[in-house]
Amino acid sequence: EAARAVIARYFTEGHEDLESGHLLHNAASRAVLCKLGFVDTVIQKRPSASLGKSVDVQRMTLSRAAWEQSL
Repeated sequence: EAARAVIARYFTEGHEDLESGHLLHNAASRAVLCKLGFVDTVIQKRPSASLGKSVDVQRMTLSRAAWEQSL
């Protein structure tokens, strides 16, 4: 899967935590991130150019340790 290859490259380059997020109502994006091992951190208001307003975004993180354990 392409996402797994990108994540592997990210951690191979020496980075620690990988940050991501999804709109609260976007269950499909959440499912993908959870499947990859991301966990919830905080909910933030973020500007959305396409919606023309601020929206709630669930921020998530994937640690190097969690990634390595999933291999």
